[in-house]
Amino acid sequence: MVTLEDGPALPESSEPVITFSFKEATFEQVVDFFGRAAGLPVVWEASPPPGTLRYQSDRTYGVDDGLHAATMSTGMTSII
Repeated sequence: MVTLEDGPALPESSEPVITFSFKEATFEQVVDFFGRAAGLPVVWEASPPPGTLRYQSDRTYGVDDGLHAATMSTGMTSII
């Protein structure tokens, strides 16, 4: 399950706020999610790694902090 939920309303200059959970999401889905959340296109220069991500939280993050939390949950620092 990959969902993008709107966080509380913030001033326009603020970073988007996201809440997310992944259940057996491929890394392609995870990267696509963060690309959409940040409003940036994803350009693949290499294939995404095999495997899936399971991450469950009801915490609200800024996009950068959320990406960091998802990356750290993989046990690696260079997946996404």
